[in-house]
Amino acid sequence: MRTITAQIPDQVAESLDHLAEQEGRSKSWLVREAILEYLAQQEEIQRLTMKGIESYRAGDVVDHDEVSGELDQWGE
Repeated sequence: MRTITAQIPDQVAESLDHLAEQEGRSKSWLVREAILEYLAQQEEIQRLTMKGIESYRAGDVVDHDEVSGELDQWGE
């Protein structure tokens, strides 16, 4: 495992201190969990983006006017 150093605003550091105390966790643990969650979200965004691009390239798309028409019907 490696150690990294990051500068964060004082208000964020105070919030981190408070949360660590409330949850009985170390600040290091909270930061590690936040980074892991962020990375997982970014990977999922990239996966879904690539899936969308592949669908588009395969011609698996719906015309804008068709979607707009269906959405307009929902409002009726």
